[in-house]
This record gives sequence, C-alpha cells and structure tokens, in this order.
Amino acid sequence: MNHTILTLLLLLTTTAALAQPVQPDTAVRIGHLPNGLTYILRHNEYPAGRACFYIAQRVGAILEDDDQDGLAHFLEHMAFNGTKNFPDKGIIDYLETVGVKFGENINAYTAHDETVYHLDNVPTTRDAIVDSALLVLHDWSGFITLSDSEIDNERGVILEEWRTRNTASRRNYYRIQQVIKAGTPYAKRDVIGDTAVIKNFTYEQLRNYYHKWYRPDLQGIVVVGDIDVDRVEQKIAELWSDIPANPDAVERPYFSIPDNSEPIVAIAADPEGESTQIVIEFRHTPLTPEEINTEKGYALSWARQLVASVVSTRLFDIAVQPSAPITAAGAYYSAETPTKDCMTFVAVAKNGRTAEAVTLLLDEVERLHRFGINNGELDRAKAKLIKAYQNKFDARAKRLSKDYVSEYYNAFLSDDVITSVDADLELASRVIPTFTADTLSQLAKQLTTNNVLLYALGSTNDEGMPTEDKLMAEYRATKQRQLQPYADATYDRPLVSNPPAPGKIKKIKKDALMGAEEWTLSNGIRLLLKPTKLVDNEILLSAVSLGGMSLMDTSLQTASSLVANVAAYSGRGDFSRSELNKVLAGHSASVSAAVGTYSESVGGKCTTADAEVMMQLLYLSFGPMRYDTAAFAMVVDAYRTDFIDRSNNPKQAFRDSVRTVRADGNAYQPLLTLESLQTITHQQVMDIYASRFGNAGDFTFVLVGDFDIDSIKPLALQWIGGLPTTKHREKYIDRHTTLPRRNIDLHFRRPMSTDKQSVYIIYSGSSAYSRNDDLAFRMLGELLDMRYLDTVREEEGGSYGVSTYATLDGFVDQEYTLDIVFDTDPALYSKLHPIIEREIRRIADEGPDEADLAKVKENLLKSRAEQLERNKTWLSLLTTQLLQGIDKYTNFEAQVRAVSSADIQRWAQRLINDANVITVSMAPEGE
Repeated sequence: MNHTILTLLLLLTTTAALAQPVQPDTAVRIGHLPNGLTYILRHNEYPAGRACFYIAQRVGAILEDDDQDGLAHFLEHMAFNGTKNFPDKGIIDYLETVGVKFGENINAYTAHDETVYHLDNVPTTRDAIVDSALLVLHDWSGFITLSDSEIDNERGVILEEWRTRNTASRRNYYRIQQVIKAGTPYAKRDVIGDTAVIKNFTYEQLRNYYHKWYRPDLQGIVVVGDIDVDRVEQKIAELWSDIPANPDAVERPYFSIPDNSEPIVAIAADPEGESTQIVIEFRHTPLTPEEINTEKGYALSWARQLVASVVSTRLFDIAVQPSAPITAAGAYYSAETPTKDCMTFVAVAKNGRTAEAVTLLLDEVERLHRFGINNGELDRAKAKLIKAYQNKFDARAKRLSKDYVSEYYNAFLSDDVITSVDADLELASRVIPTFTADTLSQLAKQLTTNNVLLYALGSTNDEGMPTEDKLMAEYRATKQRQLQPYADATYDRPLVSNPPAPGKIKKIKKDALMGAEEWTLSNGIRLLLKPTKLVDNEILLSAVSLGGMSLMDTSLQTASSLVANVAAYSGRGDFSRSELNKVLAGHSASVSAAVGTYSESVGGKCTTADAEVMMQLLYLSFGPMRYDTAAFAMVVDAYRTDFIDRSNNPKQAFRDSVRTVRADGNAYQPLLTLESLQTITHQQVMDIYASRFGNAGDFTFVLVGDFDIDSIKPLALQWIGGLPTTKHREKYIDRHTTLPRRNIDLHFRRPMSTDKQSVYIIYSGSSAYSRNDDLAFRMLGELLDMRYLDTVREEEGGSYGVSTYATLDGFVDQEYTLDIVFDTDPALYSKLHPIIEREIRRIADEGPDEADLAKVKENLLKSRAEQLERNKTWLSLLTTQLLQGIDKYTNFEAQVRAVSSADIQRWAQRLINDANVITVSMAPEGE
C-alpha cells in the first residue's frame, strides 16, 4: 500500500466519513461452490428474452512455461473446436441455430493475467437454451477435448492470426515491455506467442497447461439477463458437481515489478511505424482489495481520475494549436499489472518534431508536479465526473445486460465489490465536491514522484526520434527549467448570445411514420418526433438534406474531406473548441456536421436534462462555420502529419490502392493525398460549409428518445423553429459514383517486415432495389462468411479470417457490391484465391445449405429484435425512409422468412455470370 497517498486522502474529508466499506449491490447474487467456483448472477430484462453467459479465468499468458509460449491463447481457440458435450464445432453449430453468431455473440480473449469466454445475447425464451449455454461454460471450465487432429488444424489459424496482428505498433509495444518490465515474466510473454512454439509444441504441453490452470477455484461464472436466478444458480451447482476441487493444485502466482530509483528509459522504432508516441509513467503499488472496497478507496480512485482529467484538458488545449509539436495527448490512471498501477501521460508527436514533443510533455508533467491544479479546472472536472455518475443512474432501468456483465467479470478478476449505481451516485455526490485544489495538488505531486518510466515508440524514419541518452538528458533538464503555473480561464457568457424568437407549428400529423409525430414549422422545417422509453435519459437527433458535394464544383471535392473536422475544431458561436469544452463541462450534449457526396447531415446526442444544450449547439451549427484560422491550420497539419506517418506502413499503400481503383478517376470520389492537401484553402472549406448548411429549411429533422412532446415542444420551437430558412429546396445530381463496370486486377509488391499478402476482392453490378433482393443478398454474404470460416480458416488454416460485406445500395448508385477481404501467407495465396469463387459457384450451382440458411435467418431476426430496443435503430430507420424512400421496418420478419433458397441461388449465379470483379492484392517484395 502507498501509505503517503492513502494518508493524503484523509485530508479530503473526515476519517469517519470515509471509514465505511462500500456496500454490495443487493440485486446481484454472488456464490461459491465447494470446489471454489465463483458465480455472479443478476436478473435484468434489457434486452428482454436475452442473457449473457461468461466464464472468466484468472489465468493467462503470464503463467506459461517457456515451452508453452503462446499456448494460453492457443487454448482459447481450442475451446471452440470440441468439448465433452459439443464435439468438433458443436458449440458454434448449436448456438447459431438459435441466432447466436460466432464472432459477433460467441467469442473470447486472452491477456497476460486473464482469459474470458463469452456468449452474448443468448435467447432465454426456452429453458433448454439456457441449460445449453451453461453446459458450454461447464465444458470450457474442465472438458475441452483437445484432440490431436484439431490441435494440428488450429496451428495454421494461429500462425495467420500472428501474421495479421504482427504490426509495427505491436512490435514496438513488446520491445518497450522487454525494457520497462525487464527481469519479470511480463518481459518474456507475448500473448500470441512464439511461432516456433506454435508450430512444434507437443499435444501434452497444451494439455498440461489446461489441466494445471483451468480449474474452478480460478474461474468465475457470470450470467446476467432475463433469467430465473434461482434456477440458474441450482443448475450451476448441478453442472459443476463433476469438477471436484484439487487439493494439490498449484497456487496461482502473481509477479511483482520492482521499484526503480532512477528513470527507466527506452526507445522502440520500427520501419513500418507510424506516429511517434512519447510516454511518461509513474508506477505505484495498488491498494489491496480490502482498501479499494472502502469509501476511502473510492475517493482515491476519483481523485486520481480528476487529476488525469485536468491534465488531459490542458494537453488537449495545447494540441489544438497549429504551432504545437503534438497532434494529441492525454493522461490516465490504470492498472499496469495486478501488482502495479500507473499514472500515465502520453503525447503523439508530429513527424520530425519528436524532440519538441518530449520537452512539451515533460514540462507539462513537471508543471503539474510543482504547481498542482487550480480551482476552476478542478470544478469543471468534478462537474464532468459527477455528471457521468448521474447519467448512469438516470439510465439504470434500461441498462444493457452486456454492460453489467463486463463490470461483473472485471470485479471477479480484481476482487472488487460490486456496488449499485444508486450507491455510487450517492457516494460520488457526497465525496467529490469536498475535494479541494490544494489537496489534489498534493496528490498530483505524489503521483508524479517515483518509479519513472520514460519511453518513445515510433518509426525508424522519424528523424526526430531521440536516443535514450537524449530522453534522459531532457528529463533532467526539465527539473531545472523555469516554469510558470498553469493559467486557467473561465467563461460565464451564454452559449447563444442572441437567442432567436420561437417559431410556431403550422401543421401536425399524428403517427406519420413508424409511430412518429410530424410537425411542419412556421419556418418551413419538417420535424419528426418519436418519443420512446427504450433507453432512459437519451435523446438522439438527425437533420438531413439532399444535395451534398454532388452540387459543388469539381474543384471543391477534395476540400470536402476536411469540412467535418474543421467545423468540429472551429467551435461554435462565440467559443473556440477549447472554450466550448469548458463551457459544456457538466453537460452531456454533442452535435456534429458531415458532408457526403449526395447529402449533408447534422447529428446530435444528449441526456434528457441537456436537451436544450443540444438544441443550442444545433442552432449554432447552421449558417456560416465559425471562422477560426488556427483550427483550419491545426486540421491541415494533423492530416499532413498523418500522411507522412502512414507512408511507412505498407497497409496504407494497400488501402489507397483499393480506394483509387474503386473511385476510377471520378472527380466526385477524390482521394485526399499529401499533395492535394496542400491545395485546399480555408475559404474553400468555409464556402462548402456555408453552401451545405446555409439553409436549414432544406433539412428534415428527426428527434428520437426519452422525451415527451410537451416538454420538448418549447425547445424545438425556439431552436429549430427559430432557425432562419429560405424556400429553396435542393436535389442531388447523379455523379455516377458506381464502381468501375469492368474487371480489374491490380497486383503489386511492397517491402514489409512480415511476409503477408493482403487481398481485397469486389463483385459489383447494377441493380434496381427491392427489399427481397436486399435481404437475399445480405444473407448470401452471411452464408459466404460461414463458408469461408469453414474452408479458408479452419480446413486450410490459411487466414485468421475472411470478412465479407454484401450491400445493395437503394439510393443513388443502385448497385450491389460484395466485398471480400483477407490476409494470408503469400505462399498460400494461389491456393486460397480460387476458394473465394468456388464457394460462390457452389451456392450458384447447388443453392445454399438449408441448415446454414436457417441459422442466418435466425440471427437476423434475433438481431433485429435487439436493435429495435435501441433509439439509434429507430433514428436510422426513420432517416433512411426520409432520405431514400426505403422502408426497412414494415413486415421485417415476414420479409426475412419469405426469402427463399432460390432467391439466394439467383444472386450467387448473378455474381458468377454478370458481376464485374475487382481484385487488389499486395504481396511482399521478392519472390
């Protein structure tokens, strides 16, 4: 325990006020079986008829022996390749029959210290499904088959995952870990493992890891959802009765990281590295679970968050200045390992200015250390933190089971008490306001004193990348520099200096569209309102107009790429972006604008209490963009830096090649480049914005969420009804932005650190839109996804995964596109590429497998039921019908069930016989 910090927290309020342990949430049932298994259960009816089933293991890659390097992660994969009660791919096969999709709902992850498996949004409408989901967790707990043949089959998949994930950022990360965690197992263990081990380990080595570490005393079952808690508890006790406690089990070790009296300095640079990050960390000994789970422990956690929030705001204000040597920066406090916490400060340097970025970040950390924080910035940080707890409390009745379950399994892994949102808000509202700037300044000093880590991760092509000696020299120089305390500014003027006069309602149409009420306002604006009780304390906004860049001259098309970002960083009304952030502290409301080829839009989100703030931001979003030359310069410089940074990464050359081929030289689909960026002027961006958002009367507005008509009416009339408008209405011009109507093969090579072939295949063609065709084509994409999982990934071990995206555009282009994307070993490309067409041809010749089609339909229907419980789905459905005239809501279930095998077979035949095929492939240089 860090006694200095803990004692300091007693200054925040009286000892008595912080002495109590936090109280557990009585709505959560926590139990322990005789064999040591922990279970955490909660009944929650959002979404109704669904539940999440998780098994968390307090084990991971850190427990591997040297000859098992990578086997913790390998074992995670094997859990889906056969268990006692679900042979072969039985888990996936069964769950997909009830709409639970692999990858989307069925998945897992492995880290150094934990492994977590999950089944999300499983239907609970039948006891048999609940029992089967629990049986899956039971089998993962102690009955994974680990057959010789399945182990061998999975080796290729893991190697391809390594190939896909072996990026510059990952390589740099592990280079740094080898220095800052030297002498500990964390310096040796890369979660995905050693490829030599993956290729050559014996079957018994994997089984030994499994039987040694996968045991009930290290496992936690978490089930949250629309369940009978008593019944699930009884079922868990029955199922796990066949896994006894092992009296000879090895104690699970936790590895300490030693303190360091002198700063540990490290540099990691990679030829494919992109942006350079500068990181300063200060390690701390964590509180014990007994200390954490007290009011005092919670107070310390909040105090750390506030210090980090204040510094993040300072760094953001610097980063948005065009002269700054950084593009982004922030601070946070987190657990580094189970035995060490870290206060972390990070900045992203502009290319060639890394030395300046190092100085800047070190100076800001030293400024915090010497002078602490002041009252104004602390007050804003406190308001934001308390608001976050208030928002969580206000939305508690409709909180997703998935949100609960992630909180609960993390509580199991760290021995935290699970508290209620009611108790959290009460304690936060009582304790956080008592924090003073003086006390948190003392805390900030303690957080930035000992166990210093200073490192940089970036590119070998960054000429400004410092050496370790230069990093250390700059660290020492900072301690001697003259610095001034941070100067804070406050803003107490209103968000809108000249509020408009309210408009009036000219016409009301009840139940106009999907239950929404439609108003025609006196300024000509069409407004749809759909109050819901789906998500408490959430209101969403959309305003859409046709036209977009299709109405603008070709000379302005490239500049359109910058409009959204320049608008965002220019602020609103009388406030710059930094000023606006301070004014909005303690509010939860945001609005952003976007310009597309055929439309422009404004989107917004807020809590119910902040509806007027969102409306005011909306009001300020129309008319001319706020003139801010610094914001324009900052955005241009950020793009320029990004282009230079990404030029080292061959993956960027691949993405650019795909975009170039798709655009086919069409001026209305410009590819922004470093060269074209230099031709864009601030005035061009201002002109585009003024043209696209100058007339609010051309927009249709939609409000969806937790409001009632009477309360929203005066706000809507003032801030939407008060918008200036004209009677001018626009339509888009078809600029023929379809894919090329010919076959294209583009194969090229790039030098790369990892031998990897990236492949992008597109089937496309013209097609009139129909709802049946849309669904049938989408189902074909899902079926191909399943087939490629079985063939390319599992049978051939040729790729970590093939992604398919089937889209039927019913708007302007009226075309279908099937995108197929994967990475592979270059030596396997000639074998895998024919499989892509072979699986399409198989469906074209034979039709889809009926069992697979049934799974796809079940997942579509299950997903739709879940989506209709979200406000964002209704906003999308309403906007799509308003903008495109396409009804994707009515009779959805009947339309899904009406899609026949023949419909899908005809689409496959169309791809084989009529589609244009584009293939873009990038391979490493050499043979």
